[in-house]
Amino acid sequence: MGKSQVCSTEDAVHALLDYLVEPLLPPAESTKQRTPSESRQLSVAKQWQTISLGWSECWAEVLPLANLGKE
Repeated sequence: MGKSQVCSTEDAVHALLDYLVEPLLPPAESTKQRTPSESRQLSVAKQWQTISLGWSECWAEVLPLANLGKE
């Protein structure tokens, strides 16, 4: 089995934000004029929740591995 290529967690989070969250946000100049619809706000909130859960799950896997040699 070959070694898989992975990116840093920070790069992964930035990619998720760039491709999932940012397209749903209104342009910066329009935020002063109107608030996004409730459905758009919910969609962005769900994506943020998914990203934060993924982030937490990643750290839950990394931290136990970092503590293996300390016992």
